[in-house]
Amino acid sequence: MARPRLADKRKDLPPNRRLYTRTEIAKQLGVSRTTLLAYEKVAIFHVSDYRDIIWEFPRLKRRQPLTHYQTWVLGKIYMMYSAFPNGTEAYSQVSRFLKENSLIASFESYCEELSKATLQSSA
Repeated sequence: MARPRLADKRKDLPPNRRLYTRTEIAKQLGVSRTTLLAYEKVAIFHVSDYRDIIWEFPRLKRRQPLTHYQTWVLGKIYMMYSAFPNGTEAYSQVSRFLKENSLIASFESYCEELSKATLQSSA
């Protein structure tokens, strides 16, 4: 996976190419940046493909934009958290679910979902 570049954060790029910062993603999801960082910790601990991206670029700073895959994973975790009313219980439930169903947030699942969306939009 290509390293995110700040040049790809330009606002004049089409949405399918533009990369977003953590602050922008948090605003789009309607959560605080701190909450998004908590989602990211869950992703790092329980989603191996997400963890591999983070460890592939050890100098990747939090100021760098997120890749499309990372944004997708954080959106999935947001949807999982939304299903549970209590924050503490939600963490354990989401963590357990990701441990038992690790393929739900894999890079392969992302590619499959992206190809399905592309086929549906072209039809």
